[in-house]
Formats: sequence, C-alpha cells, structure tokens
Amino acid sequence: MSIKVGDTLALVVNRQICEVQVSKVGRKYLYVEGVGVRETKFYLETMLKVCDYGSPTRLYPSIEAYEEELVTERLRSKITFNIRDTGLRYTDHTQLKAIADILGVDYE
Repeated sequence: MSIKVGDTLALVVNRQICEVQVSKVGRKYLYVEGVGVRETKFYLETMLKVCDYGSPTRLYPSIEAYEEELVTERLRSKITFNIRDTGLRYTDHTQLKAIADILGVDYE
C-alpha cells in the first residue's frame, strides 16, 4: 500500500475507531493527526505506533479493513475452538475432503 500525505487512515485505540490524516511520510515512519489526536509516529512497514512500552496502537487502511480483521479473528477463534473442543470425530468423509482442499492438504 502506497501512503502519501493527506491520505485518510483508521486509527484504533482501545477498540475505538477514528479517522486520521497522514501529515508526514518518510522512509521508515509516517505521522498522522486528526480530531482529538495529536501528531503520532508510526512505523511505515507495520503500521504500528512507535512506543517503548505497552501494546502499540495500530493503523488500518480503512474502517472496513479493521472490521474485516475483526470478523476474521472471530471466525478463526470459533473454528479453532470447535476443532479443539469436538475434534473431527463428527465429520464425514466428504467434509474431511473439503477441509483438506481448503487447507491444501494432499489426501491421495
């Protein structure tokens, strides 16, 4: 993703989303600011806030990208829980083949 000055990004702090504007872009860092957000420094490659302690704040290309990641994490969690909880003992041959296809596992 190519980021330039003036682009709008989504900033997520404690599960609260706000839109911020890119104010500066360098080779390694980018800076954003917005309503109620003073200029803040982020790593350009990871989109994580530059900080020495705590969980770093993260930028997303859009609010939709953040919401999509939340859905992905919920699905991943539910699928992992169900496989761990019930195993695959209630799964028939056709379902196991479909799972293998999705995972790219060669069952032949």
